[in-house]
Amino acid sequence: MKTWTLILLGAFAMSSQVMADTGGGFKNDDTPPPQHKQDSGQRGTKDAHENTIERIKKTQSLNWVTLEGFIIKKNGADSYTFRDKTGTIETHIPATAWDGQEINPSDLISISGQTVKKGKEIVLNAKYVRKQ
Repeated sequence: MKTWTLILLGAFAMSSQVMADTGGGFKNDDTPPPQHKQDSGQRGTKDAHENTIERIKKTQSLNWVTLEGFIIKKNGADSYTFRDKTGTIETHIPATAWDGQEINPSDLISISGQTVKKGKEIVLNAKYVRKQ
């Protein structure tokens, strides 16, 4: 009788452990891809709503956007020209947005901020600048 009780208890303990592992959540049984294979947090897919300078120039002001490209020219104290594959835009980048980073014209960056109208033009007021 004790043997059967121990067998049943052992089977119950193993089956409850198996059932507990079938739920969702983070599974640590796979290795992450190397950093150089990471593509904006996605696995090689393109966002269908990718922001471009061409696209944001057609929108109204007060939109939060993130763009990838290059700062190609300094125009004044906080004024820069930013370029992506579709064009250029005037960008205001305060000292706090740099976060201590040194950026060269050859550095691919991600820039996030709010678009505003300045006359007939759209200008990007940057809040964050990150080297890619």
